[in-house]
Amino acid sequence: MPDLWPNFEANAVNSPKAIMNEQASGLKAKTQGKLYARVTQTSSLSQIILNFQIVSPVMGNYKFSLFYVKHTIEGYPLTLVYDREEFIINNEEEFIERMRIIFNLEDTISKISTLMSYE
Repeated sequence: MPDLWPNFEANAVNSPKAIMNEQASGLKAKTQGKLYARVTQTSSLSQIILNFQIVSPVMGNYKFSLFYVKHTIEGYPLTLVYDREEFIINNEEEFIERMRIIFNLEDTISKISTLMSYE
């Protein structure tokens, strides 16, 4: 029987999960190893849900969700939820910019600084 499948290539666009994982990997260095971030994934019938969590190993792996995103298999547009507010993100550039804003909010900096103070 002949192979009916076409040849496939990965999209050139970074997936939302890849972007989140890349940003998660930087927190450990920025906090001198006191905290780290991780991305967890769940899915429903038609959506992928990615949760960006901050984890404190010193506090028994206490974690909190900084934000999460919901998207279909296409990736964009996606919905980013931060502090019960939803943002519609249409592309990679908008996603990166929204994450930059969240990371630099006074509330985010305060929470991370507080978690870093625990020994």
